[in-house]
Amino acid sequence: MRKGLRIGVPVLFLATLGYFGVQTVLSPFIPEWYPGLFQPGFSGSPVKNNYLPAVEPDITVTTAAGEQVDLSVSDLVSGTNNDLSVFRSGYFMQSTAQTPESTAWLRDRIGRILPGTALSTFTVEWLDVRYDVDTKAREVLDVSKTVTVDLGDPS
Repeated sequence: MRKGLRIGVPVLFLATLGYFGVQTVLSPFIPEWYPGLFQPGFSGSPVKNNYLPAVEPDITVTTAAGEQVDLSVSDLVSGTNNDLSVFRSGYFMQSTAQTPESTAWLRDRIGRILPGTALSTFTVEWLDVRYDVDTKAREVLDVSKTVTVDLGDPS
């Protein structure tokens, strides 16, 4: 019994090594080996040519009198761990931004920031920007998307 165990362990070890070798050779041709030997790759750093790209919101509220007031994400969504992600989830797409719930929340939140002000529209321009890694200079490249919500009188 002991002699069989001594022979069985090396054979099992060599068979496992052989299996991993075959899996390594065939992995480009046969996807999703299970159990997998390979993990998905990480995309690495988004920095290209010494610039870091980003998409950032530029928020403007227009009052009923035509005055434009600039707001920041933290003015609207504060106290969360990731204000930009929370804001993006509600106001990156026109379809989610103009739901009755989103519009009511905006009226309430902006009403607290600008009490007694009649509101007209809420506009978010999503800007494609890039930052120079060395100088930290910000450059606006383009407006990739504009989302507008009518904040006029709900009644």
